[in-house]
Amino acid sequence: MKKCLVAAAVLVGIFISTPAVAMTRIYLSADDNGKTSRLLVVISNHRIRLNDLTRSGREFLFLAKQQQLILIDHSRREFVQLGQAEVEQIGEQITGLTDQLQAQLEGLTAEKRTQVIAMLDSLGLADLAEPPMVPGRIVMTGQHAASAGIACEWVRIMHGKSATAELCLAEQSAINLPESDYAALRQLLIFTQTLRQTAGPLLSKLGVSIPAVETSRIKGLPMIFRDHKRNLSVSVQAVDQIDVVLQLKLPSGYTRAALPRLGL
Repeated sequence: MKKCLVAAAVLVGIFISTPAVAMTRIYLSADDNGKTSRLLVVISNHRIRLNDLTRSGREFLFLAKQQQLILIDHSRREFVQLGQAEVEQIGEQITGLTDQLQAQLEGLTAEKRTQVIAMLDSLGLADLAEPPMVPGRIVMTGQHAASAGIACEWVRIMHGKSATAELCLAEQSAINLPESDYAALRQLLIFTQTLRQTAGPLLSKLGVSIPAVETSRIKGLPMIFRDHKRNLSVSVQAVDQIDVVLQLKLPSGYTRAALPRLGL
């Protein structure tokens, strides 16, 4: 899916040994502007794999200790790796492009400006023409719900008088997750938001769009998420654990692909 961190997948090569510690599985359902998907998140040994069970072809692997997100394309037998070095490099490149574009747009008529933005959109670079998004206000509603039998509290993200997103947040104790798995998921949420802020146009070219929610400023994990602007909703359907040891890693023989180049 293009509007959330979703990947279609063939299972990553994994090795299962004698049962020892638990692997956590989280099943999600997503509705992306009418397109539905079933998603599977697997967490083991500080690593997270995200698969789209509805469509095959791609998946994501997050290495929490290394702070790396790997986008795997099984059809091409390739992967793109995004770590701190790549994020800094992309951020510098995008800052330069944004300054260049804003200078060019200032002297254009409304008609010409619309044409340029349409051209950027066709190249997957429309975000360059958008002003930086100001973090929204976080409003605790005091209202509660449950998803997959897990109690959560509704939080609204407000911009002005409008709610741009809603999350129903659950604490670690409510989800009954091991501390290491909970920490890995929190790191993934914060890492992807950093990517959105610094590398949004690049992610668009890779076919990935991350909702704008400042997850570093909220506690807990979202059991339900609704993005009104994107007409996107995601909810947890089930959480379970299996006593197996997993090594989530790249399949052998895959080639690292270069990051797409951005330019006007």
